[in-house]
Formats: sequence, structure tokens, C-alpha cells
Amino acid sequence: VVQNRAPIEDFLIIAIIKIFFKDSTFSLRWYPTKAEIMIPGVIGYTVGRWERVWKNKEGKWIKSIGSYSTTWKKQPDGSWKIVLDSGVSDGPPVEIK
Repeated sequence: VVQNRAPIEDFLIIAIIKIFFKDSTFSLRWYPTKAEIMIPGVIGYTVGRWERVWKNKEGKWIKSIGSYSTTWKKQPDGSWKIVLDSGVSDGPPVEIK
């Protein structure tokens, strides 16, 4: 866990995500383990596990896994939108053998 680090600005997150998704070998999956409505009809959250897989420059498959938490807010039109999303990896990425 990285401590004493400033939050990443939204434009940096978008730039990083664009780089990942340009890679055709990149895969990101979420596995929710719990979902709850905290304030009925207004705020909810999901928590669970995530898995990221890609091929590195040497052609080896790499995997990173971790946990996430997402907070959702119901919009006036009835849709739900993310207001906070956080995650942490279990450790450094590892080669898939």
C-alpha cells in the first residue's frame, strides 16, 4: 500500500486507462462479492475482487489481482453513477505460467 501519496487527478486516470485499452491483450474483470444500498434509493456500494491480465513486451502473460470498492449514487433519471471508485492490488503483478 502506498501511503502519503496525493490522489491521482481524473485526467491522469483517463490517460492511463486509454493506454491499457489500446493494448488488445489487456483484460480487466470485476467480481463483486457484496452489494448494498446504504441510503435507500440514494447511495449504494459494491465491493469485490478484480483481475487484470495482459501480455508484456517480452510476450509473457502477466496478471495482477486485488480488491475494489465502488460507491454509487442514484441520479434524477433513475440511473446509477459511480461517485467513488478505489482499489488496491494484492502485490506486484506476476507472470502466468
